[in-house]
Amino acid sequence: DPGTAQREQTFDSSDDMGMFMLSPNGALANKHIKVHSHDHDGTSWTYIMFEYVHAPELAAKLVQMFPDGKVQLEMDFFMGVCARNDWQVGHIGGSCRDHKYRPVAMIITKSENHDSAGKLLTRAMELLKEAGGDGRGILVDGGKALDKAIGIEK
Repeated sequence: DPGTAQREQTFDSSDDMGMFMLSPNGALANKHIKVHSHDHDGTSWTYIMFEYVHAPELAAKLVQMFPDGKVQLEMDFFMGVCARNDWQVGHIGGSCRDHKYRPVAMIITKSENHDSAGKLLTRAMELLKEAGGDGRGILVDGGKALDKAIGIEK
């Protein structure tokens, strides 16, 4: 398994993330999100992809905004979510007519690479297709990971 080398951390409910998930705010997050996929092996992981429980409805609203059903997606990754910046968060979605961004999928991962970008892209495309639409284009901040992921997705 190529991901095994990246498995460096184990889940510890006493760390900052564990304590957050046990807090009232963590309970609120758990109420509104669901895990879509992950590679957790019981002690560690390299990615967890999740989405709002209403992600299919968000995708349907995005599709309805465009007469041809071709949605312009937006994707980005950011750090600063944990000590030492060991993990990054990526997200993909679209902006509605009132310029509010609606993420349809998110991922926590070790790296912004073509694999993590590809997982987000694939899930967004699944949601759009289920809603009767398609992804026309993606706005990205010059990332090579997405460029490679798009080449793989074709």
